[in-house]
Amino acid sequence: HNHNYYEFFIVTKGKLTHIINDKSEELSCRTIYFITPSDKHIILPLKGYESQHINIAVTPERLKLICDSVNEQIFPLLIAKNFHFSLDESDFSSFINKSDKLNILYSKTDDRTVNQLYILEMLTNAISCTYQKLLHLNLSLPDWFNDLLDEINKMNFSELTINNIYKKANYSPAALVKYFKEYLGKTIVAYVADLKVERACALLTNTNYQIITIAYMSGFETLQHFNRTFKQKTGQTPKEYRQQNNK
Repeated sequence: HNHNYYEFFIVTKGKLTHIINDKSEELSCRTIYFITPSDKHIILPLKGYESQHINIAVTPERLKLICDSVNEQIFPLLIAKNFHFSLDESDFSSFINKSDKLNILYSKTDDRTVNQLYILEMLTNAISCTYQKLLHLNLSLPDWFNDLLDEINKMNFSELTINNIYKKANYSPAALVKYFKEYLGKTIVAYVADLKVERACALLTNTNYQIITIAYMSGFETLQHFNRTFKQKTGQTPKEYRQQNNK
């Protein structure tokens, strides 16, 4: 399945099989995985193991709001690709403790305010752990590539085209395609489409603009292209996404 939100999931017991974008892998206890809306994945039991996991879901606009409240550089780095790593013992214990407290709260009260605060705290912890790991890895990326990503993320959506990105880089299109795949694990086309769809999600949720207007504001030349790309990335039509988020 895929979905129109970002997701952190944490393996809290045993091992399991995770298939993401048709690639199968075994994940062990303490693994945290960041899933983007463009990913298709499924979690399956692994023979001979019992497993448990925590899922923390967040909408694109809420994730950006939380990241930007600290530093505007966090969100572009975070959403560049799916990512997983092993949590250290203290961070892992923190997630387990909060999960246990949530289970107790749900059984004792109908007041969801405290529950939401615990979930928000778990989410910010997940963002922090992932960002620190990505920042460490990002230091090994070439400066020119980091500078290029910064320029891309600052571009007006009407100018956010593949050809304009090629013009900003001092490499041939073929070389740039290779570097994007190597460094981010996705093509330039997929990276640009993700940025545009995230912009559209925010507009659909927070404005009353007509869908065709949102398509053009997000950098799509035609409504048909917008609808097709949006459905491919989120699993929903723009109208369905707006109705669900308005609820």
